[in-house]
Amino acid sequence: MSLWAELIVGFDDQPKVFDSQIIDVSQSGCAVQADLPPEIRPQVGIIRIFGSQDDVVVEAAGRICWDKHTSLSSRSFGMKFRRELHPELLERLIHEGHISRREHPREVVGIDVTVRRTAGKTLINSAQLIDVSRSGLQIATDEALEIGERILVTLPTGPSAAVKVRWARPSQSGHCAGVAFENLTGSRAINEALKANLATVG
Repeated sequence: MSLWAELIVGFDDQPKVFDSQIIDVSQSGCAVQADLPPEIRPQVGIIRIFGSQDDVVVEAAGRICWDKHTSLSSRSFGMKFRRELHPELLERLIHEGHISRREHPREVVGIDVTVRRTAGKTLINSAQLIDVSRSGLQIATDEALEIGERILVTLPTGPSAAVKVRWARPSQSGHCAGVAFENLTGSRAINEALKANLATVG
């Protein structure tokens, strides 16, 4: 079930509201897809997430930490919330079936990665890391992945990890999947490299 949202950003000293779709949400941030004109390059924004009764479940301000073109007219954004969401809000989204419960907290990332199918060593043309936790990753790809399939995810800085696809579904711009680390070594390599990169950027 998709989550409808509104992304509010400033342009020409005026607030602009854009219909959006939540790709993923955690206590610390979210990934969102919206059709913004190319001349609008937001640095900060407000996300307003609606529940199943069309009521506002979440309204949070945050910093846009990444901005990616996913198609000619659509872009995806990663937002780091100024304040973490209250756990009760996430519980409601879980209860309504919008998101699933995670064992470990996730960090919104939004970087291009290399994905290679271990069977046949086929390289996926386009892949992006949406978020990461100690137990796994969420990735967006231009090709569908199969549940149970094993793939190799490599960061631009070099570290890689073998993962197994736990769920997969189509998205507005292609496909997305949740994958679990096959071993602790891969989890540490990816998480430590990303933590160092985020600390440098921040």
